[in-house]
Amino acid sequence: ATLDATLAYDGTWELPVATSTTATAQGAQVYIITASNALTLVASGNTAYGRVDYPLDYKKVNGILPVRIGA
Repeated sequence: ATLDATLAYDGTWELPVATSTTATAQGAQVYIITASNALTLVASGNTAYGRVDYPLDYKKVNGILPVRIGA
């Protein structure tokens, strides 16, 4: 049997960003390191991926960010 799935690529997703801290600003640009597909806040040599999008009352944690992708 074949299974099909639909995935959303736009929206806000909670993702690991190793260089993030609880002090990471709302709207900060998040980049992807193409060699490893890891996310970072470091622009140099990396590709823009999305922006930090904290929902109201979001509990901040080091290393994890809500990242808005797409629309």
